[in-house]
Amino acid sequence: MRTRLVQVGSMATSSNTSRKRFSIALDVADYEALQKLGAAQRPPLKQQYLVELAVRNLLDQYANEQLSFQLKHSA
Repeated sequence: MRTRLVQVGSMATSSNTSRKRFSIALDVADYEALQKLGAAQRPPLKQQYLVELAVRNLLDQYANEQLSFQLKHSA
């Protein structure tokens, strides 16, 4: 099954925009699923883009009080 992603809003950055970097560790299964998702798109999407898109969507939903799940910390 091929998944299509639709970008809502702009994720383009300019040279004037400051950005912060951090690293994350994913379960192997999540990492492989993310790779597969990106590779299935035409043109293929990088994992960094997919993670940025997911974070932006999470923050937008949170700001609009529209989260479809509760945030909970897993130890």
